[in-house]
Amino acid sequence: MSTRPAPPARHAAAARVLLAAMTWFIVYGSLFPFDFEDAPRPLSSFLGEADLFANRADAIDNLVLFVPFGIALQASFARVRARLLGAGLGLLVLGVGIQLAQLYLPSRTASLSDVAWNAAGMAAGMLLAARIRAQLANQMAGQAGEHDNFLLLLVVVWVCYESFPFLPTLDVGLLRAHARPAVFAPPFELARLLQHAAAACVAGCAVMRAGWLRRPVRGLVLLGALVLLLEVAVPYGALRRETLLGIVLGLVGGWFLAGLGGRRAAALVLPLALAMLLYTVLTPYRGQWRGGEFTLIPFSRFLWHSALGVLPPTAFEALAVGALLWSGLRLGRGPALGWCLLVLIGVGMLEVLRVALVAYQGDTTVLALALLLAPCAAAMRPHPRRERRRPGLAPASP
Repeated sequence: MSTRPAPPARHAAAARVLLAAMTWFIVYGSLFPFDFEDAPRPLSSFLGEADLFANRADAIDNLVLFVPFGIALQASFARVRARLLGAGLGLLVLGVGIQLAQLYLPSRTASLSDVAWNAAGMAAGMLLAARIRAQLANQMAGQAGEHDNFLLLLVVVWVCYESFPFLPTLDVGLLRAHARPAVFAPPFELARLLQHAAAACVAGCAVMRAGWLRRPVRGLVLLGALVLLLEVAVPYGALRRETLLGIVLGLVGGWFLAGLGGRRAAALVLPLALAMLLYTVLTPYRGQWRGGEFTLIPFSRFLWHSALGVLPPTAFEALAVGALLWSGLRLGRGPALGWCLLVLIGVGMLEVLRVALVAYQGDTTVLALALLLAPCAAAMRPHPRRERRRPGLAPASP
């Protein structure tokens, strides 16, 4: 009796990482902005909302939200029993459980119909993954060379920077108000264009050089389309034409840099990352208020004031620090890496000078990010693969 072979361990591990990420995103997207109350609404309000088509926009949101979860679930497990068990637990915890938790959120409406649309989205994702499983495995087979997982981390940071707070909407009124500045444009901001172009350039180069995609150009185009779609569909702040244009130009620049080769690309990413890092320090990019204070506690405004709006600037800083570390390691453990460390120390000193000279708030955020990312950059650094010699065969002559 022939049995279907289990997916390679590398592909299953990647799928389970996606499964964990989608689980986190579903929890985050369903409970944001986390304004819980002590007393819940009655359970009857959840059971009474059973009309599947009462709110079409909300129905589509709940359907689409669980499609990637179903795809990751299908790809994570080889056995049908494990998939069905995962689907049942997912629907119970992420479907029913989150809807019950929404009874404590005044900004959310718990609905039994949402659970039904969650189940439909998960089933659609599993069926879709089953049909395109071979194509997905072929695309994820990767290039013949080494894999650079730290670059994947930088891509995730870039997506967080561009897509916060990650909650798209189909509300036409909100989308119209969000997109209005891009059509009826305020004055063109060159700094905004360069800022988004630099970040996208690093991310584009990371996608191309990570080595996980068999067709990295196609992956770059799809990722760019997804981020542009989220820029439009997530009504946070105002949509600006400089942002959209900067993303496109930056991804093209990242594709060009990646084509120059590993060391040459790293040599050009190094000054780009340095410019991004200096931009965050020499300007009030993080929205520092006046007061001339310096604290040794990083992310002080984020922790003390619950200002989630500072997450994108912090992600921009993390992308700059990560790109600086990556380029230093790629260029070697000698002068390049030493210069990167000196730059990070210098950036910390600039924070102090900014407080003393300009009277902006300063902290150790940049140094904390470096301490967090440096072990990841070192641990995820790719090593050249050794060719396995078949027994009984002599090594090839030079």
